[in-house]
Amino acid sequence: VFKAEDELLEGMEVAIKVLPPELANDKRSKKRLRKETLAAIKLSHPNILRINGFQEDGDIPYIVMEYLQGHTIEDEAVDREDEVLELPEVLEIAKSVCEALDYAHECGVVHRDIKPTNLIYHKQNEQLIVKVADFGIAYQIKNSVTRLTGYESSGTLYYVAPEQLRGERPQKASDQYSLAATLYELLAGDPPFFGAGMSQQIMSVKPKPIADIPDYVNVALLKALAKNPEDRFESCGELYAALIAEPEEPVVEEKIEEPEFTVPAVTVVEEAELGKISVKTNVGNTTCTLTYHVDGEERTKQLQLVLE
Repeated sequence: VFKAEDELLEGMEVAIKVLPPELANDKRSKKRLRKETLAAIKLSHPNILRINGFQEDGDIPYIVMEYLQGHTIEDEAVDREDEVLELPEVLEIAKSVCEALDYAHECGVVHRDIKPTNLIYHKQNEQLIVKVADFGIAYQIKNSVTRLTGYESSGTLYYVAPEQLRGERPQKASDQYSLAATLYELLAGDPPFFGAGMSQQIMSVKPKPIADIPDYVNVALLKALAKNPEDRFESCGELYAALIAEPEEPVVEEKIEEPEFTVPAVTVVEEAELGKISVKTNVGNTTCTLTYHVDGEERTKQLQLVLE
């Protein structure tokens, strides 16, 4: 990638991405890349790196892109001592990328190669902005080089969805899986699957929860990393909502215990003497039943206790 000035745009700084020499003389590869570039040009979103066009200088094809003064999310993580980002940082990245992907998906464009090196930190008006780069382009370049040389790059494999490994057409849910794998790596220091037999792991092994992060974040990531696309979230926006959906503390109703009290004993000799009885108590507006005997016969009388 080179920095250049676009003379047709009054010297505006742009980035020039020169395509690999293997593709220079391959008409099919250039045709497909031109198609991908035209699709990406239509995207206009604050969190998507703008594509200006596909051009050729003799036999050298290249893509003209927005120039950014920034660095990749991967560089940001590698520069940290433990190579991980804090959860609030990762959630901010997730918010920007989810909004960008949902917008692109609504426009009918699937990225197909979300990974830390395709997410750019860019400083704009003293604020760090995350931009998604290479919509469909890096994926198409990789596929074309693989077709022409027979060698496949393993760098993207860390983030590729199971259905892509099966040779199925990438879909919106594939982008969601790749984003979840990227966020997982930013929090854990390693992608969900790595090492020997990675393809088999991606196809059949369930990723482990990340230590020392909230359970609801792990639940959201593991759902987005589901082997079956239909088991993932309906959109990247739903993934982000689940990532920040901290459960509310359950409301515990305070139990009010009824106070205990004892009604003073009353001695009754004759019923005629009952009339009105006053009983002092610390509990108001309470009734009780007074039981007494007259000539050996048990009688009862309801009393209203009044707080004094």
